Amino acid sequence: MAGIDTPESRTRRKAEKVLGLAAKARLKELLKGQKVSIQCTKEKGKFGRILADVVVNDKSINQQLIEEGHARKYMGGKKEPWIINE
Repeated sequence: MAGIDTPESRTRRKAEKVLGLAAKARLKELLKGQKVSIQCTKEKGKFGRILADVVVNDKSINQQLIEEGHARKYMGGKKEPWIINE
């Protein structure tokens, strides 16, 4: 998803994994049964993935995940760790 960073759900760091799985579950909850609009950006992400803003009912799900604490704004560069001193 464009412009956000979420905790990893595929990691050995247990505390971050819990946060990552919670973010994934919330995303599924927000999208289930909804008409979803995908607005792709022109650039690809660090790993060559297509980046997009996900929209439901004219609301950015990317932004909603940030507002709810499941994601952080990310525009490239060094990422801050989700868990310190695990």
